[in-house]
Amino acid sequence: MASLPKVSLEELTLQVDDLDLKTKAAKLFEDYGCVVVHGLNNKYVNAIGSQVTRMVEQSLLCDQAGNLSKIDEGWVAPNGTLFIPAAWDGTALEKNRNGIVKDQVERGDFAKDLNGSKAPPHAYHADGSLRDKQIMVLAMDYFTSADLLSCAMDKNTLDVVEAISGSHDIEVFGNGQLVYKEPGGHLVSFHQDASFFEFEGLGPIGTLNYCVDTNLQKNNGPLYVVPGSHKFGFIEHSDTSSHLGLPDWGIDDAICVEAPAGTALFFHQYLIHGSPPNHSVAARPNFINRYTRPQDKVIMPLATSVEMRKEALEKAKTVTPKRERGLMARGERLALASELAELGAKAKGQFH
Repeated sequence: MASLPKVSLEELTLQVDDLDLKTKAAKLFEDYGCVVVHGLNNKYVNAIGSQVTRMVEQSLLCDQAGNLSKIDEGWVAPNGTLFIPAAWDGTALEKNRNGIVKDQVERGDFAKDLNGSKAPPHAYHADGSLRDKQIMVLAMDYFTSADLLSCAMDKNTLDVVEAISGSHDIEVFGNGQLVYKEPGGHLVSFHQDASFFEFEGLGPIGTLNYCVDTNLQKNNGPLYVVPGSHKFGFIEHSDTSSHLGLPDWGIDDAICVEAPAGTALFFHQYLIHGSPPNHSVAARPNFINRYTRPQDKVIMPLATSVEMRKEALEKAKTVTPKRERGLMARGERLALASELAELGAKAKGQFH
């Protein structure tokens, strides 16, 4: 495996009002697989933050009422919020971070009791009962939040995506995603997004967007990235407590993305990244938008476990995967007549 380049967070960071933003961003993305842009989402984060608060309240009421359904990835509320086993700091439940979520859910074999440890206030429902599940992905997407959709369609964002991809035709991949780290909550194992969905060509370009100031001083689970790791191509993953991950990679290999609310990180499908638990007293929500070129073909459409990815790749040998059709954020989707039959259904969204 090739050695990694030496680069600092300051060297990866641009300002939204930089007159040469597009050119600089494209070059950084090519060299390092990521670029940070301060101020890109300043006009959206307050409204999105307020919506997050209301959606969390609704989701927790669903959990309190026992109205969650078990799926391979965890438990899902009727509104679409995904829960995984709770891992509250300083409690007996903390050991759930060391388990494999797929097995924990399937067998129900995870810590659910305090066993004499003391839990923080947010670990309890309004009725006083202990929460043995916590939110991982909140049910906010382009169907529930106009501000999230407006952010995804932001001109400055699309200008950067166009510069990176070299294509005026930009398709939104998925329906947006909001990763919600509760106080004392879960970690996100280091991983490549391509473990969950992989495309030929450039693949999905992601933007991970900070809703709140996120840094080491707050200790609220900031993102770590491994610049240059996108050039390794795909690396085989393992099942972890946050679904697919790379257990051999950690913060010693990475740069911490400390940044204010409104910051966006553009990242490659093969960039290795992850984040530690949120050890602060406040939640740390991030929202993610992803973009593809309409011509990029699917290698592996969707997986959340090693077994699921293996099955999807095996099926792809005989049945060509169809990519879901997302919204066109810029330009058009004009497939060749011979390829029209290969177009999949309209995007339904995903938990990955």
